[in-house]
Amino acid sequence: MNILMEMEGLEQRFESTDRRFILTIPHLHLLSGHAYVVTGPSGVGKTALLELIGLTARPFSSQTFLFHHQNGETENIHQMWQKGQERKLAMLRRSSLGFVLQTGGLFGYLNVRDNIMLSQGLAGCRDDDFATQLMNRLGIHTLADQYPSALSVGQRQRTAIARALAHCPPLLVADEPTSALDPSMSQKVLDLLLETASASGTTIVLTSHDSITSPTNNMIPIKVEPLVSEGNQWHSEVRL
Repeated sequence: MNILMEMEGLEQRFESTDRRFILTIPHLHLLSGHAYVVTGPSGVGKTALLELIGLTARPFSSQTFLFHHQNGETENIHQMWQKGQERKLAMLRRSSLGFVLQTGGLFGYLNVRDNIMLSQGLAGCRDDDFATQLMNRLGIHTLADQYPSALSVGQRQRTAIARALAHCPPLLVADEPTSALDPSMSQKVLDLLLETASASGTTIVLTSHDSITSPTNNMIPIKVEPLVSEGNQWHSEVRL
């Protein structure tokens, strides 16, 4: 099985006036074409883990942090952060990652179709037919010319999911992608995510408040577990 991302000895820290939070990742390998769900109680660092995987937050420290492309090339994320190579990181995010935020993150001046195709344009892989297929599957094909302000919360979230999948990224990161959807549509979205992972080799990492870790969903749990706290210091650890 091909490894997409390797993390060894990563640590993330957050500090406030009265609290220090530490998240450690001793060992985490994400495999191509697999779907993972991040589990754990509220406040243990699930979103912090997604930010590290999504390359939107710099780790406090790391020993090994690698991204392996399907063509055999390897990007050293550890070195990119150490050398402050923000442009390279941005290019990697744009070409190889897809994101679904809790808020949707749509552009208000673009209609549904253009929002979805934006990721294709940035990645240089425009495909009108595939964008239409995604809209049909997610039940938003009749909204193609509508703008975000005219959409319901659920419709905006489905549009954001289609945009994240439109350029077939090797890695998709989703922070509670089904939180604004009804149970029926939530299952359709999960089915689409898992189908994409299987068919195109996309690795999916998501968080969710829903119970989606059953064997029928074929999702691999990544556990973020709180360790013993000492005084004002809180410590969590990632375990696969």
